This record gives sequence, C-alpha cells and structure tokens, in this order.
Amino acid sequence: MIKFAKGNFLILLTAVAAAVTALFAPVATFPANQYLGQIAIIFGFYIVWAAFDGSGLLSLGAKKIRGNKNSSAVMIIITAVSFLFGGIFTPYAAVIFVLPTAFKIFNRKTRLICFPVISAAALFGSFLSPFSTFGAATLSHSVPLDTAQFYENALPFALIGFIAAAAAAMFIKKEYSDAELSLKSRPEPVYIGVFILLFILCVLAVNGIIDTIAAFASICIVAVILEPALFKKADYCGLICLFLLSIAAWNLMRTPLFDLSDSNFLSVVFVKQMIGDNTAMFAFGRGVAPDMIFKAIHIGSVGSLAASPVNLISYGLYVTSPHAKPFLGLLSITVFNAVFTGLMILFGFIFA
Repeated sequence: MIKFAKGNFLILLTAVAAAVTALFAPVATFPANQYLGQIAIIFGFYIVWAAFDGSGLLSLGAKKIRGNKNSSAVMIIITAVSFLFGGIFTPYAAVIFVLPTAFKIFNRKTRLICFPVISAAALFGSFLSPFSTFGAATLSHSVPLDTAQFYENALPFALIGFIAAAAAAMFIKKEYSDAELSLKSRPEPVYIGVFILLFILCVLAVNGIIDTIAAFASICIVAVILEPALFKKADYCGLICLFLLSIAAWNLMRTPLFDLSDSNFLSVVFVKQMIGDNTAMFAFGRGVAPDMIFKAIHIGSVGSLAASPVNLISYGLYVTSPHAKPFLGLLSITVFNAVFTGLMILFGFIFA
C-alpha cells in the first residue's frame, strides 16, 4: 500500500506555505511544466530503485555489509558512495539509492542520525556535478564563468563538505540492524539490465540530453509491462510536497520580500533556504555577482527542507522507513544541516 500517513503533516505544512505565499504574490501563471519535469525524473529514479530493491540485489548487498565488524568504516564508505553518486550522477539518485540501502544495514537509532549525513554528502558531491543548477548554467555558458573557473571554485566547497560529512559519519553511534532481509535466490540479470538502462535514461533526462517526458513515459511503460507493483514504492508524499514547495518558491520569487540589489553572500544563502534551486536564476536576474551566487548556493544547499529537493526527499525516505520517528527525524536533519551550513558559511568567509 502507498504510504501517506506519516507524511500527512508535511503535506499540510507545504500546502499552507503554498497558499499563504499566494496571498502576497502578484497573479501569474505557474510554470508547472518546469517543475513537473523535475518531479517526473525523481519519480523515475524511485521506480528504478524499487526494481533493484524488489530484485533482492540491495538486500543481498546489505546482508554482506552487515558481516563487516567495522561499522565506522562501513558508514564512511556509504557516505563516500553518496558523495560520488551526487557528483557523477545527481544527488537525487544518490539519496534514493544509497539511503534505503543504509536503512537495511543499520538499526532505527542509527538511521535517525545517519540519514542527514548521507543526504548532505550527496549534496556536497553535487557541487562538482554538471547536472547541478549552477553547473548546468555555467557549462552552458549562460553564466560568465568558464568550465575551469567553475571547478576551481567548486572543488574546495565540495571537499570541505565531504570531510565534514565523513567526520560526522565516523563519530556518530552506529549499530547494525538485526531485522530479517528478504532475499531472492538470484537477481535476474536481464531484469536488472533493463532497469540499469532506465537509470541511464533518467540521468540523460536530468542533463537535458533526452526529453524528460520521453524518459518518464519509457520508465512507466516498462514498469507496467514488467512489474506494475513498482508504482506502489514511490514516495508520493515527498513528490506532492516537492510540487507544493515549488509553488511556494514561485510565489516568494515574485514578492518584494527579497531585495538582493545590495546583497552579500549571506543574504543569498538566506534566500536559498526559502526558494531552493530557484535561487541562482533569481539572483542572476537581480544583478548579483556570479561568484557571490556561486558561493551562496553551495553554502546554502545543506539547509532547510526547502533549500534543496534532496533534503525533502531524504526526509521522506526516512519517514517511510520502518520504525521511523517523523518529528525526531525532522529535528535530526535540521540540527545536522544547521551545523553543516554553519561550517560552510565559516569556510565561505575564509575562502573569500
């Protein structure tokens, strides 16, 4: 059954945010296609993950990892994999694939404190990804920084972020889960191969190489033919919340609340907490210097649930995991992200 109950309060919260911000924004047509495309690709990643999970492949890996007695090393490796996935593919793919696997490995107490760390690592990795909002804008030459300048500026933030996440992974208390894992005798290679191809389609769609609708349709058609039950495993609560937050961000962008005409990078960091991935284009349109935007969107990514879709996806995955504590989970990701953001702000001043 599709899980909504644990996330109902979050849907209500984001719906209120969308409604309240609409009261203060000028009337305009909401560009639904722009945001629905992103949500469609995230949905596609959920379907591919559900296929891998249902095949028993992830459970088989989790069982083998539990046999390693050095839980600190395991946690650091998982954090590193999340970082690499975020940089090579997208942070969406990182959290959707890495977090549920980590939840199979560790018990409920460890899950509560490790999911913000793994999520942050994915975002830190995405600083180096050409698929990120700023990376795509830079590499397409719509931003006056060339490719070398982009990576020269991104690398220090990505590395300091990863070091912080790895340090947290090392020192948090870690205990393996003793829950039974559902294992199949042997995952079917053809089945796995088909969904690996669909994963590649998702990545290509994120990068704009292929049409988003074509990728989404392909995934849905294959899932209907091979295993319709996969549709039950997507986090529909999180997807609804993402759409509602997109509406709230769109409304906020059109209000006079944010004035960046005389701004420093801290003010752009604050805006990032409110309107998330819209910040780059919003700031560009108000004449903020590209290097300032560059620092601010990296520093502010690991912040509020609205700062990046990755934060909301990670929280949604935790909430729908076994024995989750929704309010404690919200507190956990808020505290960890506040610490990470504080460290990144400090580094931002030093790096300046």
